[in-house]
Amino acid sequence: MTPLACPACDTRVRVRKASVTQTSIQWGPDAASTCAEFARRTAVEHRDITAPGCTALFSAIADAYADGSLPRID
Repeated sequence: MTPLACPACDTRVRVRKASVTQTSIQWGPDAASTCAEFARRTAVEHRDITAPGCTALFSAIADAYADGSLPRID
C-alpha cells in the first residue's frame, strides 16, 4: 500500500489501487480527530471509523493515480 496525505488536513492513509474503480484505503487511528470532514460525518451519521472518507482525500487519490504516483497493483 502506498502512503498518502490529504492535502486539506494532512491526515495520513495507506492506499491500494487495484483497478480504475477499486480503491482500498487504510485509515489511521487518528483520522476522526485530524480530518474535519471525517469527524463531522462520524458525528452526524453516527458511524465509526469505517464511515466513508473525505472528498479532499478522494480527490488526492484520483490525482495521485492520474499522475502515476499511486500505481495500480494487479
